[in-house]
Amino acid sequence: MDYNTINDTIKKIYELLNINGYIYVVDFTEDDPGYLKDVKNASECAMFVNHYFKKNELKHLFKNFEILYYNEYIKEDNTHGKPHYHGKVKLFARKFQ
Repeated sequence: MDYNTINDTIKKIYELLNINGYIYVVDFTEDDPGYLKDVKNASECAMFVNHYFKKNELKHLFKNFEILYYNEYIKEDNTHGKPHYHGKVKLFARKFQ
């Protein structure tokens, strides 16, 4: 996914969300082994991820929102395939104007 598509998506979310409406996003970061092409440690689903967020990129994209929670972290995943980990980002924000 290219940066213009992501920007267009964020703008559309902003347009469609009511004032004081909330958005919750969980996605992958560049800390994920899939981004690093670390086949040994990446999820078998890594080939389907279109974009891995850079550090603070998601926070910057939602700069017109009130960010109530933001966290970038590494998470172990034992729910499918061989045990592996993910670089993840969570954002919880509110449209305030």
